[in-house]
Amino acid sequence: MDNEYITLQKHTDSIYTSINITRNCHSKDQQVDKPLKETPITKQWPKILLTILLILSLAANVVLAVFLIFKSTELHIPAHFQSSNKFLNKPTLDHCSHLNNSSLECTACPEGWLQHNKKCYFFSTDSMNWTASRDFCITLGGHLVIIESKAEQKFLETVLRSKEGRRLSYWIGLNDIITEGAWYWVNNVPLDGSITYWGKAIIQQPEDWKGENTSGEDCAKLFKYSSSIEWHDDSCQKEHANVCETVSGMLKVYM
Repeated sequence: MDNEYITLQKHTDSIYTSINITRNCHSKDQQVDKPLKETPITKQWPKILLTILLILSLAANVVLAVFLIFKSTELHIPAHFQSSNKFLNKPTLDHCSHLNNSSLECTACPEGWLQHNKKCYFFSTDSMNWTASRDFCITLGGHLVIIESKAEQKFLETVLRSKEGRRLSYWIGLNDIITEGAWYWVNNVPLDGSITYWGKAIIQQPEDWKGENTSGEDCAKLFKYSSSIEWHDDSCQKEHANVCETVSGMLKVYM
């Protein structure tokens, strides 16, 4: 009887052990199959990645736009620019206007020239008489400056004020060589009496003084005296620096 009880007890323990092993196996399987819980970072990473891609795309577009603005895509370069062996300065956005959504039209000047509106200006450092100055500007593809507005005069004054020296003289393209008192620009256009900037600070200009040259003073110059910048007449044989002028070149930039 005791032997039968022991046998039955062993058999029962074996059954319970088997059941526990099975439960443990199921429990482990359930733990393996259970999906990982998402954290706030894993939920947001698609948005973060998209934001990074948008920023990189925007940066690439900005770099491309700057490159296109400053590349030399030539639409029209005046022949005198090419003959003077000058390279065009890189245009800036201040001198560009939109033609449409895909292109810009920019103005530019030869290297070493200053730009104001759609004109270019060269301030020489060498001194020469008025006739030589006129010819010198022609060799550069321009002419002695023709002052046609108050804005243009103010621009020239600003440049001269930036230059060192209390007394500076620059020839301009105005003279009365043919007939005394009949002032003409180098393009044969008579001086507009409403657009003149003759000096008054020292003595009323023009004066046609004959103290140094009996032929008088038949050529005009920009004269800087201290802070004053005015037109003065002077002997055409005097040697001064000069201001040359030409039209700006046109560049078309595709975006």
